[in-house]
Amino acid sequence: MKTLDELKKENLPKLQFDQIFKAKETCSESDRNNVQKYLDNFVSQNEKHECIQCGVELTGILGSFRWGLVSGEGHCCNCGYPARAHHSIKDENEEEMFTIKNYVLQYHPEVLDDK
Repeated sequence: MKTLDELKKENLPKLQFDQIFKAKETCSESDRNNVQKYLDNFVSQNEKHECIQCGVELTGILGSFRWGLVSGEGHCCNCGYPARAHHSIKDENEEEMFTIKNYVLQYHPEVLDDK
């Protein structure tokens, strides 16, 4: 299992807008940038949604994602690496644009403290 320091040194790619959204022409550049700003907090996932720390699959019938005490937050039950499954994406005025529920994304190592 990798440590947080090891994961930070790997320069893992951040999740990109086009990896999870199929935007229509009506999606403004401003909206797209606001969504990308939010997504920068999460690591790009592989097709199996495997945990970046221990490699166990997070989603599906045998998935290892476990809900935590804070709404929308959780972690890999195998190694404890943090993730979020409920997402409230806001615009530049901090007003909610939309919500995504039950879509597990792991935090990018850059946004985590070593605590």
